[in-house]
Amino acid sequence: MSKDYYVYIIECSSGRLYTGYTVDIEKRFNKHVSGKGGAKFTRAFKPRSIEASWKITGERGDAMHVEAFIKSLHRKEKLGIAENPETLIERLKLIEEIKYGISVFDYKDSV
Repeated sequence: MSKDYYVYIIECSSGRLYTGYTVDIEKRFNKHVSGKGGAKFTRAFKPRSIEASWKITGERGDAMHVEAFIKSLHRKEKLGIAENPETLIERLKLIEEIKYGISVFDYKDSV
């Protein structure tokens, strides 16, 4: 059964980047900020902002696949896709046939 997931890149106060996925991006970001229920990484490095996010319509594994792809990138490449989120979709299409829906999700417009 298809469901909507969100893959996101957070910039932390140290300038480090954190990538994750969730079904509720606002709730998840608030957990990262509060330090309760967030990732160990974001408890150590306070989250500042969501730099980019993508809506994945498919299975949980599809969102995990996109998350893993982003995590495999070098910092410079992550900053590039955060600056121009459409390039992530283009890069994924170059390496595989995408069988799930993926679109840029503007978190700032959703809150």
